[in-house]
Amino acid sequence: MPKPGVIAISGIPGTGKSTVAKALGRLLPAPVWNLGDVAVEHELVGRDESGRDTQVVDTDALQDTLREEIPRVKADWLVVEGHYADVTPKEYIALAVVMRCKPDILWERLAVRGYSEPKVRENVQAEILGDCTSYMLDLELDSRLIEMDTSGTTPEAVASLLLGIVRTPAKAENYPPGNINWLQYLDERGELGKYMRGSDSKKG
Repeated sequence: MPKPGVIAISGIPGTGKSTVAKALGRLLPAPVWNLGDVAVEHELVGRDESGRDTQVVDTDALQDTLREEIPRVKADWLVVEGHYADVTPKEYIALAVVMRCKPDILWERLAVRGYSEPKVRENVQAEILGDCTSYMLDLELDSRLIEMDTSGTTPEAVASLLLGIVRTPAKAENYPPGNINWLQYLDERGELGKYMRGSDSKKG
């Protein structure tokens, strides 16, 4: 695998990927790229003309930019984070991580951020359905893909677990994709309808 090895951290907004990425960057140590910042820096962001409360990133152009910029990094590791981290050129991905969060906790986090209720619901529905995991699975990676539940822990604790996986890849077997099932979690509590009314899963 070419250097640097990329640890691609994905997840719905509010799942903790940015804070975990920064903590992991300090532990490795390694540079950390926020894909939103990269997109803005390279003028790859536009307005969504559909009326949704969001901005649109030219992900094809972003992937091309990453393919050009990643080889220039003078480090063994690079942490890349963003809810569309699946655009990272897969030949560089050494470990793909999807941050997950319980729907009720995620709802509270996004509401505190000032998201509108439709935007909160859209993102929570995407988390329930595991959209970010699905996008990573679609890449058919040669490297490992894991899911980490950030609901009841700290970014530092998650980063420490990730460092252990980087050093001992076999530990990734404890966090396989699909090990987190919010549909079942909510159904068992009779709360599925509360979150899935008007479901229209999209990237948030």
